[in-house]
Amino acid sequence: PKDILLLVLASRGYSCFPHIWKKLGWCAFMYEEFISALVKELKELPPPSPSEPRSSVLKLNHQGHPTRTVGLGELENGVTRIPMEYRVMYKPEAQNFPLVDGFFFVDSPRKTLVGLQMATAGEHHTTTSTVNLFKNNMAAYFKGWKKLSRDMSWEIIYVQHENSTMITNWQRCGPVITKNLSDAEKEIVAFWNGNVHEYQFALTTDFVNKIRAK
Repeated sequence: PKDILLLVLASRGYSCFPHIWKKLGWCAFMYEEFISALVKELKELPPPSPSEPRSSVLKLNHQGHPTRTVGLGELENGVTRIPMEYRVMYKPEAQNFPLVDGFFFVDSPRKTLVGLQMATAGEHHTTTSTVNLFKNNMAAYFKGWKKLSRDMSWEIIYVQHENSTMITNWQRCGPVITKNLSDAEKEIVAFWNGNVHEYQFALTTDFVNKIRAK
């Protein structure tokens, strides 16, 4: 199943179906061989000053990858808060879930939320309302989220097909000019610029072949 998944994801015709790419691209993160190879190809998108570049938590602890999945139901149907667990891939069922397509938590060397965005465009800037909605959703899904998320780093990995327009620069939150934002919106922008680290990865046929050859 792993080899078939990787071959399908890397196939040139597959990028024509972005909705399927979004549904299946995150599955590869369940395999240690994939993570071990990915961290060598992961490109950091340098954050704005005064934040400094930093290696992904997966590069320092690639064994922190998820080993099982948990689906997150749509909030409008009513959900029961669950304990947050490390090394679990959380997959939202809602098609319009904000910010990421899936996410997991790593506990070492630092407590980190790793969000996966299956990106097909060359830019993937977000908005303060999207980030705020994501935070609210997390509080609705997980017990004690406010305490759990304190001092938690965020990493966003933009996973792209080799035929996509590559993301090469930091993806901002909010508009370029922030003077007209409310205080609450400015707080979210400051959080994004100071607590979020972004990375880009291109899934290519050559990358898949290297993994399969091992």
